[in-house]
Amino acid sequence: MSVETSGLSAAEPHVIQPSTAQQSAVPPRSRRLGLVAMVLGLGVFGGSILVSILMGLAASPYAVSGPTGFNVYLQFDPNDSVESTLVVLALAHVALGTLLGVWALTQGIAAIATGRGRAFGVVALVASVLAPVISLVVYIATAVANAPH
Repeated sequence: MSVETSGLSAAEPHVIQPSTAQQSAVPPRSRRLGLVAMVLGLGVFGGSILVSILMGLAASPYAVSGPTGFNVYLQFDPNDSVESTLVVLALAHVALGTLLGVWALTQGIAAIATGRGRAFGVVALVASVLAPVISLVVYIATAVANAPH
């Protein structure tokens, strides 16, 4: 085979392509993003359930069962410092749980999408989505179980 029939001229150097093993040798990405999201999501999950149990126990004296069902009436009362404290703690629980839960959810989605701790990101996503639902169920169940009859 001559140089003219191969499509290369004698003056052009032949370029050697790197092997596929060299092309795919990308350094591994850190899994820290997913790990932080998972720790945050599980912390929100566990902390929210713990606070819900404590709030349900503390709010049970304010539980009322009537013809429309079960209710817990908490309001700011200048004569009842315990009830006012429960209102503030409930608002702090919801605000802090929402803030940290959305953070864990967002960081978990980013970890899944970028492949930086994908399994950890899935755990964070599931924990941050389930935390408010399970927390509410635990709070209501605790308050109902300990309500005065």
